[in-house]
Amino acid sequence: MMLHPRLVIALLVAVVAQDACTCGTEQPPPGPPAGSAVTVVDASVRSCEALFLVSSGQLPAVTFGSAVVGETIPKAPRFAIAFRAANDESLDGKNIADFGSAAVVERAVCYDAAGAVVAGSPLQVR
Repeated sequence: MMLHPRLVIALLVAVVAQDACTCGTEQPPPGPPAGSAVTVVDASVRSCEALFLVSSGQLPAVTFGSAVVGETIPKAPRFAIAFRAANDESLDGKNIADFGSAAVVERAVCYDAAGAVVAGSPLQVR
């Protein structure tokens, strides 16, 4: 099963755009805590795309759970994932992805079954 081409293209654009930033030396405000596994905390979510930053600079191997079909796009020190439900069912509380090193979500967008953006922060890193 393949991911929707729009998800893959959006991830590529996010990774390239983030890498092209010529921002100053200002440090960003502290983000959410780092973790090595991703879960969904909203029952309406059916797919997501997310950009992660690893502090170690070493990109982890990403393993997706059986409830989803996913892709990884690595570009040190970041990596992106895109995933969708393997079946049309809620992903709430299911293991989405595991990676060996701690990472922080820089941005994420999730979608419901109709393709509408899910508001809030439906991804949790633990």
